[in-house]
Amino acid sequence: MKTLIALFLAASFAGAAPQVPDMKPPAELKQLGFLVGDFEGQNKFFEPDGSSKSSPATIKASMAVGGRFLSWGYKGNMPGFGDVEGLLLMTYDADSKKFLGWWYDNAGSRPMEMSGGFEGEKLVMTSLPSNAPGMEGAVFRSTFSKKSATEVAFLLESKMGDQWMTFIDGSYKKK
Repeated sequence: MKTLIALFLAASFAGAAPQVPDMKPPAELKQLGFLVGDFEGQNKFFEPDGSSKSSPATIKASMAVGGRFLSWGYKGNMPGFGDVEGLLLMTYDADSKKFLGWWYDNAGSRPMEMSGGFEGEKLVMTSLPSNAPGMEGAVFRSTFSKKSATEVAFLLESKMGDQWMTFIDGSYKKK
């Protein structure tokens, strides 16, 4: 009888053992390969009146945290603001079937959170309403496009009413 109880208890506890999570990066992250590398380029910053100013930018991007995240480090200068340094972390969430991203920069301590997916050859990510000082409630859309094997385009738009207005139009080439 003791043996039967011991077997029953062992079987009960074996079924309650925690499942080991799948540690492999989602296969969908391979779609971000065009964003990996060291890039140099130009950003064109647009004002609400339509005028623009350009400045150089560099990007160092690699897969990080066991290949589960794209780490996209940015350095540039924003006319009228000064030096900008930022970090985008991006992954794929199998439950929601969306790419998720968090943008951090030296303008604040809270990230801009975004999600989205591929629309044809372009990765389009839309932010939650911003909590950045002076930009509370603003919604942004980031579009990443592969222009060639060595060139990437980036477009950042902000939503004004029902329309998207271009804020940054960037083009970067691999070093």
